[in-house]
Amino acid sequence: MSYESCVTIVLTALCALLAALAIIIGLAAIWGYGGIKEALTKDVSEKADKALADKLKEYPAAADMLDFR
Repeated sequence: MSYESCVTIVLTALCALLAALAIIIGLAAIWGYGGIKEALTKDVSEKADKALADKLKEYPAAADMLDFR
């Protein structure tokens, strides 16, 4: 085996490994983005519900507003 053939084989294997690594990193990025998006949606929904409930406590209840006595 000549030096050029050995270098060609090693570089081809390196390119194949780098391509596989890039695919794995891409899949991990997509999976991570989905997890982050889901966690943020849940967190924001909980905080919005709590803020809305706190704000509604400042106003009188509907039954109290209809009681004209």
